[in-house]
Amino acid sequence: MKFLNGLAEYTINHFNTEESLMEEYKYPDMDNHKMEHANLIQEVVRFKADFESKKRTLSFELADYLKSWLKNHIQGTDKTLGSFIIEKSKEKINK
Repeated sequence: MKFLNGLAEYTINHFNTEESLMEEYKYPDMDNHKMEHANLIQEVVRFKADFESKKRTLSFELADYLKSWLKNHIQGTDKTLGSFIIEKSKEKINK
């Protein structure tokens, strides 16, 4: 349980930071990116609820889900966001 609480807290803090950057830099795909964040949080909450009600144990299912989600999100969505922010930062510097 402590693991899921820590994961949820870290995830929310990390996503808030990312979403603040998206707003600051007016990221055009912000709504889709935020939706991915919301979907992960929803899944973590579901895993937590299932664990608390003894419907599920902390298992490879959670580990596999997180591994897949993080890999796809970081290598896809976050990489695109990072490139966008770098480009916008360069534009700010060169003005």
